[in-house]
Amino acid sequence: MMFRICSAFAAVAALCSMAQSQSSSGLTTNESGMTFAVIPAGEFAMGRSQTYWEILRLTTIHAGVDRAIKTEVPQHTVRLDSFLMQTTEVTQQQWHNLMGTQPWQDNRSFVKEGGDYPVSHITWNDAIEFCKRLSKADGNTYRLPTEAEWEYACRARTSTIYSFGDESSQMEHYGWIADNSHSIGESYAHRVAQQKPNPWSLYDMHGNVWEWCSDRYQNDYYTVSTKVNPLGPEIGDTRVIRGGSWRSSDTHARSTFRFGIDPSSAGNDLGFRVVMELTEPTTTDGEPDDALQSPEKEESK
Repeated sequence: MMFRICSAFAAVAALCSMAQSQSSSGLTTNESGMTFAVIPAGEFAMGRSQTYWEILRLTTIHAGVDRAIKTEVPQHTVRLDSFLMQTTEVTQQQWHNLMGTQPWQDNRSFVKEGGDYPVSHITWNDAIEFCKRLSKADGNTYRLPTEAEWEYACRARTSTIYSFGDESSQMEHYGWIADNSHSIGESYAHRVAQQKPNPWSLYDMHGNVWEWCSDRYQNDYYTVSTKVNPLGPEIGDTRVIRGGSWRSSDTHARSTFRFGIDPSSAGNDLGFRVVMELTEPTTTDGEPDDALQSPEKEESK
């Protein structure tokens, strides 16, 4: 279904014809009951601006994590076209409805079961297959977010280390990390959307479960990244995860923290959320971009 979009606001109206329902807040819900927020086209500074010592002062850095922190630089300007981001992580119910499986039951250690808990024990290829089946089911195009899209959506035009500021003590109101989960005996991912959302109505961008991105991971990618709609390195054996989890420290949950793992990895703290593509995404100039290329959807070998 083709529709013309001239701005991020027009995108919301246009989606009415294909979505099951749309709220006054600008959120849209698809036929599978998944809710999405319009992420407007824009430009942002990707990567951290703070020094290592500032991060050390504000968060807890465990041994070995410093190597990952060094991959968050240099900060660089990125321009992205508009897209729709799922407001929550994919839930167990959403997964089961589409895929007919319950992968979290293969290892129930540190897993709570229920329709609104995030799906876990999902590999990168599993997430890709979910996107393919969802696209076929309702005719829209779904995929994993690129790493740049994920950070842009998480930041929501903020420049602090979290979308809610620099104080990790406020995390108890916005996300689930070790301090307010694992360390107090709640060793599992929590129900989605129980905390406050970020400024763009996205829940659990900090903690709960790590989230797969479409990109391959490269330590020094920021030194060679393209400026407009970057898709990540063309080669590589690992895939990007973002956001931290219920087992993570506050430094893992920062908006800029990035890590790469084998795409066959799966665990009780690893899940994902999806992006719905706009048929004619708007650019930072507010015009449809006919040249936008979708991130690759091929399965890793």
